[in-house]
Amino acid sequence: AFRYTRASDYAVARITNELILASKNNSGAFVSALKQEIDSAQLNVTNSAAQALYGNGSGVIGQLDTTTVLAFTLIKLRNPEDVVFFEVDYKLKLSATNGGGSVRSGVMTVVAVDRELGQVTVDANISTSIAAATVNDFISIEGDYDKKMKGLAGLLPAVAPTSGDNWFGVDRSVDVTRLAGFRGDLSALPIEEALIQGGMKIGRDGGKVDHVFMSFQKYADLTKALGSKVQFVDVIAKDANIGFQGVKVNLGKSIATVIPDRNCPENKMQMLQLDMWKLHSLEGMPMILDMDGLKMLRVSNDDAAEIRVGYYAQIASYWPGSSGSFTI
Repeated sequence: AFRYTRASDYAVARITNELILASKNNSGAFVSALKQEIDSAQLNVTNSAAQALYGNGSGVIGQLDTTTVLAFTLIKLRNPEDVVFFEVDYKLKLSATNGGGSVRSGVMTVVAVDRELGQVTVDANISTSIAAATVNDFISIEGDYDKKMKGLAGLLPAVAPTSGDNWFGVDRSVDVTRLAGFRGDLSALPIEEALIQGGMKIGRDGGKVDHVFMSFQKYADLTKALGSKVQFVDVIAKDANIGFQGVKVNLGKSIATVIPDRNCPENKMQMLQLDMWKLHSLEGMPMILDMDGLKMLRVSNDDAAEIRVGYYAQIASYWPGSSGSFTI
C-alpha cells in the first residue's frame, strides 16, 4: 500500500499598520484593503497547488533556455508557456536537476514578467546573484525545492520505474502499469488519433478514461482537427460553484471530456479515470492558518500585520493503472 505523506505550501497577506490607522474611521476601506490582500494570497497558493498537481514534487516552475546570457538579468525560458508560473517579487533559486538534488547558493528576485515572449527579468545579473548558475538550470521558488505535492509527473512518470523504486513505500517496478500508470510517445499521430490510441491502451487493462487534460494550445489543435464534429460540454465540479467547458470524445471503451488547463505541460496529455483519484487535505485548501485563534499576527521585523494562508495536502490514486500520461 502507498503510505502517503502530506506536503505543505504557504502564502502571506501583509497590510501596513499605517493603512490600518488611516482607515480606522472607515471600516469599509479597511475591509476592502484586507480582503484584497487575503484574496491575493489565497489565489497565489491556489495557483501554486494547481501547478504542483502536474509536477513531480520538485517545485520546479521552469528551466533556463540555452540562449539565456548569464551575465544579463533576462531569463529566457526553455518553454515560454511556463511564464504563467512567475510573478513579480518571486524569490528564485536554481538547481542542476529537476528534483532529487540541491539548490545552488544565491537567490534572485523577479522584477518584471513578459508574458508574450515568455521571459522574466530579475534584479541583478544571473551570474552575479547565483555564481554557479549554468544554462539549462531548473528554476524554483525559494523554499519550494523538493517540498511540493507529488503530482501527475510523479504518479504517472514518463520513464517506467525500475527495481529499487520507492514511491511512498512501494516499489512500482513489480507491476509498472498497475502501480505507475501508462506512458508513451504518441506525438507522431494526429492529436485526435493520439487520444484514441491512449484511451485504448488504458482500456485494454480495464481502465475507463473519462477526463483528459492538456494545454490550451493542444486543446485548440484538437478542436481545429475535429472541425464540425466537435462536441462541447459543460463540466460542473461537484461541491463547488465552478465549471469548465470541454470537448467530448469517444475513446472506444469510454466517453471522455477533454479540458484545457494552463498548468498542464505543453506536450503532455493526462488521461484519467477521475473516480480513482483524490486530493486529500487537512481541512480547507487553502485556508487561513489560525489554529491559535489569531487570524492577524504582528510582523516582528516590519511595521505591519500579516495573515498566513496555506494547506497540507497530497494527491493520491487508488489505481494508477486506470490512467496514463502521454507525449503528444
